[in-house]
Amino acid sequence: MALKITFVLPSFHSGGTEWVVLRLARALRDQGFEPSILTLSRQGGLAPLLEGTLPVTDLGDKPYSLATCLKTIPAVIRYLRQEKPEILISNLPYLDLMTALALKLAFGPTRLIAIQHMRQPAPRPRLKKAVYSLILKLTYALADAVVCVSQTVRRDCGLVLSCPSESLPLIYNPVVPDDLEAQIKGALPFVPPTGSPLLLSVGRLLPVKNHRLLLQAFQEIRTSHPDAHLLLICEGDKRAERELRELAMKLGIDKHFTITGMVRNIFPALSRADLFIVPSRQEAFGNVIAEALACGTKVVSTDCGGPREILEDGLYGTLAKDFTPEALAKAIRLELETKRDPQRLRQHGQSFSVARAAHAYAALMRKLWLVSSNKDSGTPNQD
Repeated sequence: MALKITFVLPSFHSGGTEWVVLRLARALRDQGFEPSILTLSRQGGLAPLLEGTLPVTDLGDKPYSLATCLKTIPAVIRYLRQEKPEILISNLPYLDLMTALALKLAFGPTRLIAIQHMRQPAPRPRLKKAVYSLILKLTYALADAVVCVSQTVRRDCGLVLSCPSESLPLIYNPVVPDDLEAQIKGALPFVPPTGSPLLLSVGRLLPVKNHRLLLQAFQEIRTSHPDAHLLLICEGDKRAERELRELAMKLGIDKHFTITGMVRNIFPALSRADLFIVPSRQEAFGNVIAEALACGTKVVSTDCGGPREILEDGLYGTLAKDFTPEALAKAIRLELETKRDPQRLRQHGQSFSVARAAHAYAALMRKLWLVSSNKDSGTPNQD
């Protein structure tokens, strides 16, 4: 049976969650499923990638917020009753609550999988943290499966839900595509200076990504590596970009620092870089770390959650000991001087392939639908 699957997204801005959905949807389509996307807004740089590939329904170009998601529940109910998907896959907390309540009110057979991409006991305002915890508890009570994208997220969710973390399904993100070698041969977003060590970081311009720390650490790096060049590939607020450029000038590194907008194919840059750096305050997983490893590129990261898991406590890269420019610079110097086998890094990166994740989700969805069908028909489950 070709199950109809609907992925729910806030928009098509270039973020880790959005890339996960696009890759997973395409892979499941190739396995015979019928994926489509339900989104609050069609805005975002990834929208052109969907043209003619996946059916998209938008709910009126709405911003992503708790209030918007609650107001949109009637529209989601109408969508469910009209399209009748067998599986609904939600990816962010407010969307989880919206879809869970809509399914409850629609009285249909659709099963809900809520994927947890965010760490729960996060350093955020107390009220917001309480709201996120409440949403997770409601989602857990109403969804058919709550999937965690890393052991880090799994532990966090287990603490909030007061349940054994092992009871929550774990499926790593679909990160490394089957056509990786072809994508590596694509165009570079800029021409790096000849002979200069190229340091690369990728991430949306958000405070949690901690790009200021990266620039401060790079200033220190230039004392020992004066020819090094830092490339930041990002998408986000123009004001935040301007502030980073101003900081680079203040630190005296502006002639050795390049910042670009969103790049749809980052694999050429990842494969060309001498080192990939993650300066984040917090990461639930760290998609681009897996992508860098799959390209055979060395990695440095702050010890902010998911990266430790991907790098296996430093076996496949270096973790900065704390969130200071000095600690990050020390980790960068250490990794630049460390010899690693690129093939070994590539093999480890393949642990996070799109194919592997798609097979895991396919098995989970078939199991959920089988249990649902048996329950509706009165047939006992043979599992």
